[in-house]
Amino acid sequence: MKKEVKKPPVKEIHFKAEVNNLQVPYLIFNDKKAVLIAGNNSDKDIEIRLEVSFEDTPFQANDVFRITDLWNDNKTKLISAENLLTFKTKIKADKTRRGGLGVWKIEPVR
Repeated sequence: MKKEVKKPPVKEIHFKAEVNNLQVPYLIFNDKKAVLIAGNNSDKDIEIRLEVSFEDTPFQANDVFRITDLWNDNKTKLISAENLLTFKTKIKADKTRRGGLGVWKIEPVR
């Protein structure tokens, strides 16, 4: 009998950007960490504000998080859940080196 593989929950993330027609960013998470993915399919570098809420996740609003940029430079910084509600970042234009995508690992610091 095959063991059923449980798929991690996926949550859509609200966002604001200077470009229309972007794909909806999303958060994939388990009990220990989350991965945030946002795309830029335009031919321009964009600034995007991601409203990362931890409602319906195992994380707490008073947690502090370690966020690591997995797509560009692997830099890590600490950020509060409150600041993730207005997480601003730039995503380079699609079809350029390290462009078209933003990927961040988010882990609570406990």
